[in-house]
Amino acid sequence: AAEKAAADKAAAEKAAADKAAADKAAADKAAADKAAADAAAKKAADEEAAAAAAAAATAAAAASSLPPPEKRAADWRVYTGPDLGGRCKIRVYFSTTTSSQKIRGDTEKMKMLMERHNYHKRPDFEQFIPIDIDMDKPTRDKIFEKAGQRMTPMLFVDDEFVGVYDAVAELDENGELDRIMQY
Repeated sequence: AAEKAAADKAAAEKAAADKAAADKAAADKAAADKAAADAAAKKAADEEAAAAAAAAATAAAAASSLPPPEKRAADWRVYTGPDLGGRCKIRVYFSTTTSSQKIRGDTEKMKMLMERHNYHKRPDFEQFIPIDIDMDKPTRDKIFEKAGQRMTPMLFVDDEFVGVYDAVAELDENGELDRIMQY
């Protein structure tokens, strides 16, 4: 009986050791699989970053081959829609007579955003343009037509509508606003 108990104990210890070895092998394989997946993900991210850097370099090279916006001819590219007189310029149209707190707040935030990036110091930046004082209705209607809306403040870059404050702030968050301003 003692021999049988010793044999059972030895068999149980061997089974436990075999299970521990199998568990360790499974854990090692899982760790190796995770390391391989992490390496593949890192390689893909590195390749994506390299492609983005190459695209940015190409865009920068193309932009650098052009003269600064304020020195370009007004017909340096093909324009669509009504001509607002803002070619090769950055313009923000706003309302001085609105009673909307949101529009007033958005106008102030647009000014702060322009100042934060020093866009307002660029030679191609025109000071904020009121659309309701000293502006005739046909000119105002052309602005609204080109923008496709009547909400202010409106940002136009090189005579193309970029957006109202919320859209411009989102472009800024995504890093797209700087690219647009390098027209």
